[in-house]
Amino acid sequence: MKAFLEIVANDIIEKIGNDLSRTAVIFPNKRASLFFNDALVKDRPIWSPTYLTISELFQSYSDLAIGDSIKMICDLYQIYKTCTGSTEELDHFFSWGQLMISDFDDIDKSMADARQIFKNIANIHELDSLEYLTAEQKELLQRFFSSFNGAYNSNLKNNFLRIWDKIGEIYNLFRENLRGQNIGYEGMIYRDVVENENIEFDYDHYVFVGFNVLQTVEYSFLRKIQATGKALFYWDIDKYYLYIKEPNNKWGITSPGYFIRQYIQNLPSAIDLSSEVFDNMSKNKSITFLSSTTENIQAHYVTTWLKDNDRYKDGNRTAIVMCDENLLQSIIYCVPDEVSDINITSGYPLGQSAVASLISLLMSLQTVGWSNRRNDFLRRQKTAVERHPYIQQFFTDEERKDIIYKHIIETENTPIVKNINSWLIKIICKLKIEDNFNREALYRCYTILNRLQNIINEGSLNINLNTYRRLVNQIISQTSVPFHGEPAIGVQIMGVLETRNLDFKHLLLLSCNDSNMPNVHNDTSFIPYNIRKAFGLTTPEKKVALYSYYFYRLLQRCEDISIAYNNSTEDGKTGEKSQFMLQMMVDGTHDIKFETLQARNLCKTNNRPTINKSKDIMTTLYEIFSEKISPSALNRYLRCPLQYYYNYVKGIKEPDEEDEDELSNIKFGTIFHEVAEKLYKPYEGQVITESIISDIDKKQSIESLVDESMAKNLDSNKKGIEFIKSLSGIQLISREVIVRYLKNMLIYDKKFCPFRIIEVEKKLKKEIEVISGDKTITVSLGGTADRIDEISYDSNGYLDKKIRVVDYKTGTYNKEKLSMPDIESIFNTELVTKKHCDYFLQTFFYCCLVSEKVKDTAVSPSLLFIQHALAEDYDITLKISKEQVNDISTYSNEFMQRLKLLIEEILNPDKPFSPTTDLTRCDNCPWENLCRKK
Repeated sequence: MKAFLEIVANDIIEKIGNDLSRTAVIFPNKRASLFFNDALVKDRPIWSPTYLTISELFQSYSDLAIGDSIKMICDLYQIYKTCTGSTEELDHFFSWGQLMISDFDDIDKSMADARQIFKNIANIHELDSLEYLTAEQKELLQRFFSSFNGAYNSNLKNNFLRIWDKIGEIYNLFRENLRGQNIGYEGMIYRDVVENENIEFDYDHYVFVGFNVLQTVEYSFLRKIQATGKALFYWDIDKYYLYIKEPNNKWGITSPGYFIRQYIQNLPSAIDLSSEVFDNMSKNKSITFLSSTTENIQAHYVTTWLKDNDRYKDGNRTAIVMCDENLLQSIIYCVPDEVSDINITSGYPLGQSAVASLISLLMSLQTVGWSNRRNDFLRRQKTAVERHPYIQQFFTDEERKDIIYKHIIETENTPIVKNINSWLIKIICKLKIEDNFNREALYRCYTILNRLQNIINEGSLNINLNTYRRLVNQIISQTSVPFHGEPAIGVQIMGVLETRNLDFKHLLLLSCNDSNMPNVHNDTSFIPYNIRKAFGLTTPEKKVALYSYYFYRLLQRCEDISIAYNNSTEDGKTGEKSQFMLQMMVDGTHDIKFETLQARNLCKTNNRPTINKSKDIMTTLYEIFSEKISPSALNRYLRCPLQYYYNYVKGIKEPDEEDEDELSNIKFGTIFHEVAEKLYKPYEGQVITESIISDIDKKQSIESLVDESMAKNLDSNKKGIEFIKSLSGIQLISREVIVRYLKNMLIYDKKFCPFRIIEVEKKLKKEIEVISGDKTITVSLGGTADRIDEISYDSNGYLDKKIRVVDYKTGTYNKEKLSMPDIESIFNTELVTKKHCDYFLQTFFYCCLVSEKVKDTAVSPSLLFIQHALAEDYDITLKISKEQVNDISTYSNEFMQRLKLLIEEILNPDKPFSPTTDLTRCDNCPWENLCRKK
C-alpha cells in the first residue's frame, strides 16, 4: 500500500508543480516532515517547501516567544501566593503550577471566556442571566454548582471555592506578567494571533497535512487562511470510520472519525474522500493479539518479532510502538544484533543517566548527608559520592577534598540555594565526558541548573535547601535525553504520538492495555468536568476519540500487525486489553489470531559471565570446605552461583552501606541476639518457669544490656545517659524496638512454661564425605544455633516431649512461606526468593546435627519471628506439606542426601559458576556491577 505521505507528495506536485519555494507545509509534529521530504524529492528535482509545525506557524505571526517553563511556574507561584495568601512550598506547588498553566492553555486554545469559567456563582439563579449559554450548558453548570450550595460546609467545598474565587484573578495577572516580559505559553500566543485582524499571509500556498483534532483557536486560524484561497487540507482518514454516523455510529463521540467529520464541510479535503486511497481498513491484514503476564515479556518478544520473517530488513517500514514509553529501556536491550540501523524517537529518561545520579548524590550529601552534631558528612552519603564513576574518573584526591567534600553554607550576601546551585554547576563542568549520549545528558543537566541559576539571580526562586533538592529532582525526572541519528532510516521505535502521518508495513504495538490506550487516566484539572464540558474545553471523551483515531490510523495501511497487552492485574492496573482491541473483536471485519507470550521462550541470552573452575579455584574451594562452610554460604550459592563465587571464592565482601545515624539490619539483629543470649545463658540446663521469666524481666535490666551491646556495636566508649544522649533519633527508636522485642520474647516463652533451656548460641559442626571430580574428600559444615530447648507438646491428645532448635528472626515473615511442599523444594533455586528456603536449610541442618546426639527425643525446627510473637495462634514450628515437623528424623536422611548433592555440585570441577536465570535478583545484588559485562 502507498504511504499517506507519498500520496500527499504526489498530489501537491500535481496541483502546485515542482516549485514549492512559496509553499508552507504544516504538520502536527516535526517528524512527519522528514519522511515527507523523502517522498517529495523522490526521482524528481524540486524547489523545497518550508516545513512548519502548527506551533511554529502560530509563533511566526506573534511578537511573543514561548516562555521558559520553569521561569513561568516560578512567576505563577509568586502570583498564586499573593492572591491566595498560601504558604505552600514551591516544590509542592510545582506540579500544581504545571496543571494550572495547562488549564489556562486549554482555555485560550478553546477561545473560552475565562471570566465566565472562573466566575463564582454563589446563587445558582445567576445562570439564568448568562444568555450566551445553551440550555445544555446551563444544565451542566446547575448540576455542578448545586453541590456547592446549601448549609453544609466541607473542607473540599471550602478549599475549592477559595481557589475558585482567585483563579480568574491569577489567570489575568499571570498573562499580564508574561506579556510584560514578551513571552507567553502556547495557548496565549495562539489566541493573540487569531484575534489579530492585521495578519498578512505571505506564502502562496499553505498545505495542512494529517491533522485530526483541532483546537478552536487552530480551527479559526485555518478558516482565516482558507478564506484567502491559499489553503489545502489533506486528512489522513479511512472510509471504515469516517462515514459511520448516528444512529449506527458504533462509538459515538469516541469514534476515530469524530473530529474530522466536523471539519471536512468547511475545510474540504484536497483529495476526494471517496477515492480508493482512503479505503484501506477493509483490505486483508494479518492481525495477532498477544497476551503476556508482564511488560518485560513483551520487551523480550521484540527480539523474536524482528527476526521472524526478516521484518527488520524492511527498515523504516517496520515499527515498534510503545503505548507505555517506560518500556523503552527494556526494548533497547532486546534489539537483536542483526539490526544495523535503528531510530528511537522517544527520549531516554534523564533521571536514569549517570550525571543525574551524581547530581542527586551531591544534593543528598549537602542536605541529609551533613551532620551538625558531628560537624561532618555522614559516611553513607560520602561513600556513595566517592563510588560514583565520574568522581573517580574526573577528580583527583585533592580536588575531591577541596571541591566535592566542602560543606556549602549560606554567606552574608548569598543564599544557600544559590551557593549549592553554583557548586553543582562547577562540578559538572569538570566532567569531560566523551560518549555522545552521556555528553547530551550532561548538557541537559547543565541547562537545567543554568536556568535555575538565572531565576535565582532574578530573585524569583526564594526557597530552602530541601525544597531546592526536591525541585531539581522533579525537573530532571520530567526531562528526557534525545537519541541522535538519521530519523528516516532503520527500524523505528516510537511512542504513539510520533506515529502521526507515518505508515508501516510491519507493526508491533506494545503494552496496549486500556490504561495506556487510550491514555486518559491522568485527567487532573482545576476545572471540574461539567464546567469543562459546558464551555467546550477538553474532556476525557474527546481524548478517547483522539486516541481512537491514533489507533485506527496506525493500523489502516499496515499489513502485518501484532498487538501485545499485559493480562495481569497488579500495581493498580486491571490487565484489560484496550477498548479499541475489543471494538475490533466485536466488529468482526478482520480475522484475529490470539497467542500468549511465554517467558521461558523469550529469555534473552544472559550477558553475565560464566566462571569455569580452574585449578586455583578448586584449590580455594577445598580450603574453604575443609575449614567450615555455613548454611548461609550454601544459601548464597542457591540464590546465585556467581554471588557465591564473588563473595566466598574471591573474598569480595558486601559494601558497608551503614549510616552513622542509623542502625543497620545486621547490627540490629546482632544486638538482639547478644542480649537474648545474656538473658538465658545463666539458666542453661535448667527448667524455666513463669516465675523465673518474671524474675529475668525484673532483675535483669534489659535496657542496660541493650545499651551495652549497642555501644559495643557502634564503637562507642560512652556509657549510661551519655551514651543515650549520643544516639540519633533513628537509633533511639531502634533501641526501643529491640527492648520491646526482647520483652515480647519473654512473654511468648511463658506459654511453654515449664520448659528446659538446653543451650544458647550453640556451635554445631559436622564432617561429611563427598565426591569431587575423581576423588572423595571430607568437608566441614557448621554454624551456631540461637537456642536449643525442650518443651512438652500435645501429640494426639497427650503430652509428649520434643527438643526445639530455635532460630530468632527480627524481620517480618509471610505465613505461607513457612511451609514447604517437600524436602526437594528447600534446594530449589527457583523458590529461593519466593519461599524462606534459606531459613529451612539452616534450621533443618542444625536439627539434623542435634538429632544425631539425642536419639531418644524428637527434634523440631522452629523459627521465632519476634515481631509476630504475640499474635494469636502464632506457631513457630516449620512445616512440610502444611504439616508440623515435630520430629526431624522423618526427613533427615533425605535432607542430608540433598545437602550432600548440593555440596558436590559446588565442588564439581566441570560445573562452572553460572549466573542466576532470574535477573530480578540482580537488582539489589552488591556484586551486580562486577557481574555485568561492559
